[in-house]
Amino acid sequence: MTRADMFVNPVREDWMTDELIAGIKGVARDGKITCAAAQQFARDNGIVMNKMKAFVDVVGLKVQSCQLGCF
Repeated sequence: MTRADMFVNPVREDWMTDELIAGIKGVARDGKITCAAAQQFARDNGIVMNKMKAFVDVVGLKVQSCQLGCF
């Protein structure tokens, strides 16, 4: 993902499985997830951090307390 397409509507990619979506929704509360929790989820599931922005957007989550400045 480049900076230019960072705010374009994300498209669900093949690696975004129903199991991963259910997993991240289980970590989120009220449609929100902290940046630290998103980073931990990425590490635990082998997701490259620059793909997490698109992933949480596809899932429809809002990232709070962002430590990276990319959410």
